[in-house]
Amino acid sequence: MIHHFLQSLHDTLTILLQSQIDKRTVLDNLDLVTIAIDESVDDGVILETDSAAVANRVTRTRPDTIEVQLNEQTFMNAYTNFRDKVAQRLSGL
Repeated sequence: MIHHFLQSLHDTLTILLQSQIDKRTVLDNLDLVTIAIDESVDDGVILETDSAAVANRVTRTRPDTIEVQLNEQTFMNAYTNFRDKVAQRLSGL
C-alpha cells in the first residue's frame, strides 16, 4: 500500500514538475509538492493514488479567484475610504 502511494506521488510530481525531480526543483515548487501530498493523504489515510487526478486537482484554478486590478486609483479609493472612516470615528468621540 505504501509502495503504491509513493509510486503515485512520484508520478504526480513527475507530471507537476515536468519530469525534473531534483532537490532544487522540489524546493522551488514546495507548495505544489505539499498540496499534492495533502490531496493524496488525509489524517494518515491514503485517499487518492491516481497521479493524473491528483495533478489535475493541484493545478486546477479555483472558481472563486478573480483577477484584481490594482492601480493608483484603487489605492487612492482605499485611502480615501479609510480616511473618511477614521474621521467619522474620531468625530464620534
